[in-house]
Amino acid sequence: MRDTERDLRDLDRELEEYEAELEREYASADDDEVVRAGPSLADELIDQLIPDRVDWRRLVRDHPWPAVGLAAVGGYFLGRTRGRAVIAALTAFAAGAVADGVNEALGEEIL
Repeated sequence: MRDTERDLRDLDRELEEYEAELEREYASADDDEVVRAGPSLADELIDQLIPDRVDWRRLVRDHPWPAVGLAAVGGYFLGRTRGRAVIAALTAFAAGAVADGVNEALGEEIL
């Protein structure tokens, strides 16, 4: 249980750092400059797991069905081994996003 709690704290910290980085990039952009969305968290994780010499984006474009199958198998095994931690992390992330949206809509920190 402590490992799961530590994993959730680590994931929450990484998400906060990533969001802060995106906010800094957005704030530093000129008004006329088109702000592109940064790479997704999934892209960053995949980039960390797969060696630099492998162009995984090209592999996915060239072979989409095997990529979908591999993702499904990986998701199944991840769910079987770390399902509760993944659900807890996603729930915490979604709750935080909803709270941020409510606070932004109301213009003050309520949640």
